[in-house]
Amino acid sequence: MTRILELLGPGARSAAERIAVSLLDSARIPGWFANYATDGYVADLAFPRARLIVEIDGFAYHRDAAAFQRDRDRRNDLTAGGWTVLNFTWSDLTERPEQFVDRVRDALAAAA
Repeated sequence: MTRILELLGPGARSAAERIAVSLLDSARIPGWFANYATDGYVADLAFPRARLIVEIDGFAYHRDAAAFQRDRDRRNDLTAGGWTVLNFTWSDLTERPEQFVDRVRDALAAAA
């Protein structure tokens, strides 16, 4: 049971989201919420005070034309609603974690 709870993490649904959460925690970046509902969507991670959304895009969910179009509509709706949306991949998180942290920090600083 303990292992299952560890895998669930603080609301993150996928392994990639759990890695993102771990990176944010390790970098001591506070103020985020996992699975944050806003503007008719549920963001992977959101910093509501900064109006920043962090999306982790997995190939399994973004591989056909319909999913690609839904992603564009979603991003446009969120941007029109005043949110900044950053998109990252598994490779971003596992191969370039410092870059992920830096981009989130830069976006938060720009919003301040």
